[in-house]
Amino acid sequence: MVTPTMDPQSALSMRIDVLDKAMFYYSQRSMELQRKKRGWLKKEQQLRHFQALLEQKDQEIKTDAPSSLLLDKHADSIAAYGSKKDGYESTLWEYLRMSGIYWGPTVMDLVNQAEIAHFIKAPQHEYGGISASIRPDPHLLYTLSAVQVTL
Repeated sequence: MVTPTMDPQSALSMRIDVLDKAMFYYSQRSMELQRKKRGWLKKEQQLRHFQALLEQKDQEIKTDAPSSLLLDKHADSIAAYGSKKDGYESTLWEYLRMSGIYWGPTVMDLVNQAEIAHFIKAPQHEYGGISASIRPDPHLLYTLSAVQVTL
């Protein structure tokens, strides 16, 4: 604080210190506001990117794509599912096999009944539970599917 008894040099020095402190404070505040502004801009940029993603379609359906169900192709695919037991896809989908055998023939009525009966007996365990295929553990869902298939 400048007093009337101070020499002019000390008063000037004190004023310069006060101005330096004020400039430092305002520069710090300015940098803080710039950081916030960058953060807001980044969030705004992320929001625009997210909105653009929402406006995109997952898949573009070609104009020459079939507009009706290709029943023969579906039937061939389900029939091939039962016959390809050693393929890579068969290994990946093995745990779904019992449910697939229930739903596939129920809808398409394609599979040989003797083959289905043989398959249902193969994953049955000694205490009665049935698993999805030969290796997995038995489960209530697959036991239910097997019972429904036999009805």
